[in-house]
Amino acid sequence: LSRRSLVHPEVRVVHDLGELEALLSREVKPVWISGGAEVYRELLPVCCELFLTCVAGRPAGDAFFPAFEDQFGEIGVVLEGEGFQVRHYHHRERLLS
Repeated sequence: LSRRSLVHPEVRVVHDLGELEALLSREVKPVWISGGAEVYRELLPVCCELFLTCVAGRPAGDAFFPAFEDQFGEIGVVLEGEGFQVRHYHHRERLLS
């Protein structure tokens, strides 16, 4: 879901939620969502899993990931590096496939 056009052989870009829903109704494949904040806010309620990169400190910024803790439970850290962790969460009411 993007406002911009992107061409990559292994990436499919859609430009609105209706187009995304139509695509997902035809294909059963994992979908990766790479924000921004508005995209996350719109699509987080339909996600089964969440891989969230958490950086150390409090970097400056005016956009933040929406609240999710009441819907998702943490499975664990899947990647860790200097100053960051990637944490895996699952939706509390959806089964992982």
